[in-house]
Amino acid sequence: MRRMVAFAVLGLAGLALAGCGTTGGSGQALSLVSDPQAETTPIASFAGQGLSSSAQRRASEAELKALEFGRTGVPVAWKDGSSRGEVTPGAPYQVNAFSCRDYTHVVSINGGPSLSGRATACRGANGQWQTVT
Repeated sequence: MRRMVAFAVLGLAGLALAGCGTTGGSGQALSLVSDPQAETTPIASFAGQGLSSSAQRRASEAELKALEFGRTGVPVAWKDGSSRGEVTPGAPYQVNAFSCRDYTHVVSINGGPSLSGRATACRGANGQWQTVT
């Protein structure tokens, strides 16, 4: 059942992303696009636990690096002051025309206990990674 829900969410995300246009070219900047208000993204939930805006930027950069260049199961670490974390990407897979990856993000805020979050991101036709779960 959970797998069917995940595929349904990915399918809806694919439909939403299908409307995005692209101007092509390999020089296009990549970014991780997510709704900062959505509690389904790991960084949004960490922000609610006190992750500073500079640490959120570092965390977002690590997510993008893990999604774009990371090897499956190899963590990409980041640090900002006394907050630190690591993003571990899963294996890339295709959903229709979209390249997707699951990932886990573990964070320690100001030296506190570790928090973790899981999500899925897919790269749209415009080259941007979009968090979908």
